[in-house]
Amino acid sequence: MPLVGFLSAMPAERLAKISAIIPEGYTLKALTSTDEASRHALAAEVDYMITGGAFPIDAGLLKAGKKLKLVHKWGVGLDEFDTATAKELGIKIARTTGSNAVAVAEFAIALMLGYGRRIGHSHKGMQEGKWLKGELSHKTFMLWNRTIGIVGMGTIGKTIAERLSGFQSKIIYHNRRSVGPAEEARLNASYRSLPELLAESDIIVLACPLTDETRGLIGKAQFEQMKHSAVLINVARGDVVVEADLIEALQTGRIDGAGLDVFPIEPVPAGNPLLNMDNCLVTPHLAGAAGDNMPREIKQIFGNIQRVEAGQPVAEADSVV
Repeated sequence: MPLVGFLSAMPAERLAKISAIIPEGYTLKALTSTDEASRHALAAEVDYMITGGAFPIDAGLLKAGKKLKLVHKWGVGLDEFDTATAKELGIKIARTTGSNAVAVAEFAIALMLGYGRRIGHSHKGMQEGKWLKGELSHKTFMLWNRTIGIVGMGTIGKTIAERLSGFQSKIIYHNRRSVGPAEEARLNASYRSLPELLAESDIIVLACPLTDETRGLIGKAQFEQMKHSAVLINVARGDVVVEADLIEALQTGRIDGAGLDVFPIEPVPAGNPLLNMDNCLVTPHLAGAAGDNMPREIKQIFGNIQRVEAGQPVAEADSVV
C-alpha cells in the first residue's frame, strides 16, 4: 500500500478529513515533529510526499527519499524546491496548478476590503471596549472607482481581475509580457510598465511568483513611485517585497497601508513591527487555504499520484520535473 507523507504537522482533525477523501489503497502520514531529522525520516519512509511550502525541498531531503517517486506542491509556488537535484535523482515534481486561484483571489479582495473599511482595526477596538466610528470613518474607502494594479497576470492575477469587475474598479496590470488584446478585453484590464502601474494605482496587488527576477521587486525605490494614499496587498510571496523598506514606508506615511498574507520569515517573529501597526492588516499565509476547496485540491494531487503509480506522466499543466 503506497504511503503518502505530508510535510507538515497538522491537527488530528484535519488529517482525518484528508484521509477520509483520499483514494482507496493509500495511507497518509503527517509529521509529528518538524525538525530536519524528522522531515528526512519521513522522506525516507514514504513513496509520495505532499508539501504546503513550509519547509525547503532541498538536496538533503530529496536524497533521504530512497523510495520517493513524486513530491507534490499543495499550491503553485516552487521557490522552496531544488528542482535540479530532483531531476538528477529521478524524483518527479508537480504542483496543483489553478486549484487555489479562486481562494487566493477572494482573499486578496478580502484584504482590500478589510483594510479599506478598517474592519480588523474596528474589530480589535470593539474587543477593547472602544467605539471607533468617528475616528475611523473618514479613513475608510471603497473599491468602487479605484485604480487597482495587479502585478502578475497568471491564473491568480486573472482571477482577481475577474472578481473585481463587479466593483467597477479600473484594472491595470504588469506582467512579464502582455496577455494580449482579447484577454485584456475579457478582463477589462490594461497593461502598464511597473513604474506606470505603481504611480497610477490606488491599490497594488502582488500576485506574481517568486523568481530571481521578482525577489525584492518592491523596495524603497518602488515605494517612492507610489501615491502617498496607496495600499499594498501581497498574496504572492514575502520576498517579493523588501520588508525593511515596507516597514519604513508604513512608519513614515510614504504609503497609506498594506494587507499582507505572506512574509519572508514564516511564522512571523513576535518582534516584527508589521504585527502591531494600525495601517497594516496581517494574516498567516491563509489565502489559499479555503476549507471547502480542499476536496478539489486533494483530487488533483492524488490524480497525479495515481498517474505516477501507474507509470504515467503527471498532468501536463501540473508537471515541473
